[in-house]
Amino acid sequence: MRCFCFLSLLAVVITSACVQMKPSHLTRDNALITRQPLIPSFINSSGKSLLFKATMDIKKHHLTGLLMVKPMGLKVYRVVFASEIGITYFDLDISPDSSRVISCFGPLNKKILTVNFITDFRILTGVDTITTCKLYHQNTTQTRVYSLRAGNYKIWRSYTPKGDTLLSQSAKSTLFDQVIISCLHYHHGFPAIIHLNNPVTGMTLSLKRLD
Repeated sequence: MRCFCFLSLLAVVITSACVQMKPSHLTRDNALITRQPLIPSFINSSGKSLLFKATMDIKKHHLTGLLMVKPMGLKVYRVVFASEIGITYFDLDISPDSSRVISCFGPLNKKILTVNFITDFRILTGVDTITTCKLYHQNTTQTRVYSLRAGNYKIWRSYTPKGDTLLSQSAKSTLFDQVIISCLHYHHGFPAIIHLNNPVTGMTLSLKRLD
């Protein structure tokens, strides 16, 4: 039984390692890089709490509720996901210097899941300071792609050719916290839908903004 569990875990690791985080068919662009297009500004320039209708799927489990991202200071956020009847699935404190799980619903309170929660919202809110940056263009679509190092994370951010709209991000600090974030259907500068996929755990989180 122990051997079977080890082989199952190994299979998950090998499968997740094959996930392509880096966009394909890139050509390096040595043009001058400005800071403006590097920040997912729809989150951290709003200055107010953001409320989403949220759907989380982990394997066969399906959870729905409301998710709030609340600014608590400069690049400091409180992230709370709760059910319609008031069960708090997770409550996170995210800041440039640290991340903390304030509370987590029992079945979700597993290390590999809480690590994913932290990574998902550190990347989505952009709290980590960018230390290195390279610019590329995707040959087929002319999408503008930034290769970044921010905190412990290696990040790929894909923008429209003009660099004014964030399309997607992929990031990881270890093999186990990989995340791919897609931003869809922009309206007044904000994506109507944000889709987060964690390949290792199979967890997906879909956010639909509520006005």
